[in-house]
Amino acid sequence: MADGPWYDGAEQRRRRRAAGLSLTELAASAASSLTHLSLIESGKPQQAPRQPSPRVAKRVADALGCTVEDLMLGRPESQDTTQAVGA
Repeated sequence: MADGPWYDGAEQRRRRRAAGLSLTELAASAASSLTHLSLIESGKPQQAPRQPSPRVAKRVADALGCTVEDLMLGRPESQDTTQAVGA
């Protein structure tokens, strides 16, 4: 895994909202801390972005019905499959 930020908290938030999940529901589904997931999603510019461990990223991706790669910074937009869901 890269030394710098690799996980896109804003994409996690977008996908969570699209799935109709609250942060509390995502934390429960991913067996993760609500506080940690909130810090990941907030991405406050004055703070270094929080990054999940690969294990937590996998559980979040599973709960959101996507891959870890879908939640990574710099992913190609052409690989975004969320718009096909429910079509």
